Amino acid sequence: MNMAKIERAAKRAEEVMVHWNKASKCLSEAWMNGYGVFERPTYIRNDLQVAKEEIEKAQALMREFDSGWPTDADYEALNESS
Repeated sequence: MNMAKIERAAKRAEEVMVHWNKASKCLSEAWMNGYGVFERPTYIRNDLQVAKEEIEKAQALMREFDSGWPTDADYEALNESS
């Protein structure tokens, strides 16, 4: 039981990380000109929107799985059985 729960949680974590990584990529660069102003504000706005959407998808996956995350007791039981 505990291993199955941990495996389901690991699969969900992978799904969350897909959206995390997409959001991170969108937020990783912002080009500024010599005056400290965004060179392409439209690109920045778009990247922010995409990042927001990806974060919302990741949050939804987390919420849907709230009761499925392993607890310390799950890990301890698994360690005791091995």
